[in-house]
Amino acid sequence: MSQQSPLMQKGEKVIKLRCKLLLKLLRSWIKVAGVFNMRKKLQAGSIASLLWKNKFLMPMSVSSALVERAIEQIGTGYETNVEVSRRKAMVFADSGKVDHEGKFTIYGQIIQQLNRNDANMNYFRIKDTDAKCYRITFRGEGAIDAGGPFRDSLTNIAQELERSVLPLLIRSPNNRNEHGTNRDCFILDSRSTTPSHKLMFKFFGGFLGFAFLSKSPMPFNLAPWVWKQLIQEEVTLNDLEGIDAYSAQVLRDLQNYAQMLSDQDFEAGVDQNFTTVLSTGEEVPLCDDGANIKVTKANISDFVAKVLAARANEAAF
Repeated sequence: MSQQSPLMQKGEKVIKLRCKLLLKLLRSWIKVAGVFNMRKKLQAGSIASLLWKNKFLMPMSVSSALVERAIEQIGTGYETNVEVSRRKAMVFADSGKVDHEGKFTIYGQIIQQLNRNDANMNYFRIKDTDAKCYRITFRGEGAIDAGGPFRDSLTNIAQELERSVLPLLIRSPNNRNEHGTNRDCFILDSRSTTPSHKLMFKFFGGFLGFAFLSKSPMPFNLAPWVWKQLIQEEVTLNDLEGIDAYSAQVLRDLQNYAQMLSDQDFEAGVDQNFTTVLSTGEEVPLCDDGANIKVTKANISDFVAKVLAARANEAAF
């Protein structure tokens, strides 16, 4: 085996030293991160914004340590009690109706009791992997909740959320069309805006928080698009492709036409106004009188930006 040249040895040594220095710097950030108000992460020019934009440069060990420290600072909640009739939920589901009031499904029955027990949702502040946020009794089934019935209820909730029996999630366009990536994923239903719907969304967030804090994942098939929005990440055309490949391809085609065609040929070949079709199938204008404003080579960038903004804010309740 040939030995490395002195130059290569020196290069490796420099790389190792730089890695150690970077790791030391990032670990130092852990000690001072609490000084910065990360609620200003979307404020241009702030240190919080700089940290937020470069968070992916952090090694997993460093970012995990920051998350763990943040979790430690959250107060621990307490377990509460709920009683559910799965037969009632099954009969309702068989009726073909949608539980818009959040009262008849397993999910609905649970959140109504949780809301009465503590509207501040402290029972979701559970940080033990084996702990439960509630002790559940299945009426008429005689099950004692030593952990099994609770886990069963979480599975039941995930199943209900991805069925038409609850109005919170809908299949993504890729899911419905069986085209593109993430074909098994769901997104938020932007049509659900009543007070009852918002209460159900609130507790959906509570269950997500419980899963995160307790490191006990729930089987929600949410599209990456949804997760990026939850952490306030900017969505891109690539992200749109992950839920609606057809729409993303149309936008890319328009961008390509704008580069290849003359103004006259673009105008002759492209018949598109400032409107877009949402995930629910509803067509909406992107600006005042958008239905009468044609897309041109001059405004194609503005059109694409407005489409992304409209799609990103579909479920901005």
